[in-house]
Amino acid sequence: MVQFDESTRPVYMNVKVGSVLPLICTAVGYAFAAFMPQVRLTEMMQRYPIHRVAKSQRAALGETLAAVRRDHCAFVHGGLVAGVTAAAAPVFNHNGSVAAAIGLIGRQEDLEDRIKSEVMPLLAGLSRDLSSQLGDVSAAL
Repeated sequence: MVQFDESTRPVYMNVKVGSVLPLICTAVGYAFAAFMPQVRLTEMMQRYPIHRVAKSQRAALGETLAAVRRDHCAFVHGGLVAGVTAAAAPVFNHNGSVAAAIGLIGRQEDLEDRIKSEVMPLLAGLSRDLSSQLGDVSAAL
């Protein structure tokens, strides 16, 4: 996590700038993992226990990452903290690699019904704008 902006309806979590979160089960993690080369993702999952996934969950993970690639946005309900919904979109650099991710968290009751219809399109649009500013030519398409 690099920056944290507080809301008027805050969600309190034990996460701060500099925290290392799992790639799998967080919206920001999915935003990075979905566009990461498969070799790198596999290496990270094998090397770091925080990123590991049980064999029984790998098919579901593949489907989730495919949806993130399709939508250019990820969302999670209760991934790390019960009752918390998160969404994130990747920001690409001039090489087409993920340079950052923009994430949003909120109480599930505040976001659950709006996540796909309102939040994800806004995040995806913002990530396209930022990606374009970083030189990603695919963002203009």
